[in-house]
Amino acid sequence: DSITKSSKKRKELDASGSLVGHVSEELDCSTDVPELSEFYRYLGDLTKCLLNETMKERTRDAEEILLPPNVDFDVFGAWFVRSFKGDYNPIHLHSSGDFSCVLYLKVPDSIGINNYKNVKEIHTTEGYIDFAFGLTTTVCSGNQVFMPVVGDIYIFPAYLSHTVYPFFGKGERRSFSANFQISSPESKAYFKNQPITDKS
Repeated sequence: DSITKSSKKRKELDASGSLVGHVSEELDCSTDVPELSEFYRYLGDLTKCLLNETMKERTRDAEEILLPPNVDFDVFGAWFVRSFKGDYNPIHLHSSGDFSCVLYLKVPDSIGINNYKNVKEIHTTEGYIDFAFGLTTTVCSGNQVFMPVVGDIYIFPAYLSHTVYPFFGKGERRSFSANFQISSPESKAYFKNQPITDKS
């Protein structure tokens, strides 16, 4: 809020030239801000848990394939997105890093379980984020839609395509995003070179 109240700071931190959003404002967030160091550590811990649980599901020898304790993650790009009525983010992916995240900081009352404008539409999408991967078949959905909730955080592979639909009521939808990567080349090689064994 201290940044958004200062037009000078907002101009200095404008990141719209390097981001794809059709939104009101995109502001750069320095990755070396001391106040965020604890959060970045938490982000790394969440990602380690995600990777370990994924490896457990994909392998028989779960205990032998867990990430080594020296694995660490470096955040090398972070920004805030401020969206208002009619704003949207076209489908895109993040071309750098191993993982990305989105954390919701503000969500207007007009974004909820029902559409605010298209009330006859049974599928609610206004203001939602949509992750897309592969094709939709009779037994598998090619996308997954989520309603933004303040405090919710999603961590996903940087290559995963996603889009954000517009909303049409009053208020601001504010989110924080970051790109980060496995920092040790040895650890990255360790993870990529593990054999995948089908449990079935």
